[in-house]
Amino acid sequence: MSSSTSHSVADNEFNALLRDALSRGRRVSIRALGNSMHPLIPNGSIVTIVPLPGAPVIGDVVAAERGAGLVIHRVHRAEPAGRGITLMGDCNLKPDRPFAVTDILGRAERVVTPRGWVMRLDTVPARLAGRFLAPLMRVRAALKRRFF
Repeated sequence: MSSSTSHSVADNEFNALLRDALSRGRRVSIRALGNSMHPLIPNGSIVTIVPLPGAPVIGDVVAAERGAGLVIHRVHRAEPAGRGITLMGDCNLKPDRPFAVTDILGRAERVVTPRGWVMRLDTVPARLAGRFLAPLMRVRAALKRRFF
């Protein structure tokens, strides 16, 4: 899932602004584009990113910098001693290449969908729901790609 801004700055400049705002303890709301986190974060949703107080845990939805781009995916695996964080979109069939811990910009706190649904993402029930829903969404995506 990528991000969009309503102003014209290069992606790497946007990521620097996002990193700076989060490092100052600010919340940042961005529009997410793409379907990799559907149905939890539908295309066009507004996602509020907050500073990450510690290391991300499995089930967290985080914003991560990949080159000049930005992804919002769920933590799929965390290697010991901060050697890498593997993220995966709930609808993706394969995990992303591992991210360095320093590439993780913040945690998604809530999402407002284009239809107006508001959902907290930083609660234990949301993490658990994501861990159970994500595999089902991958099966659905695989079946859809194969038969439709």
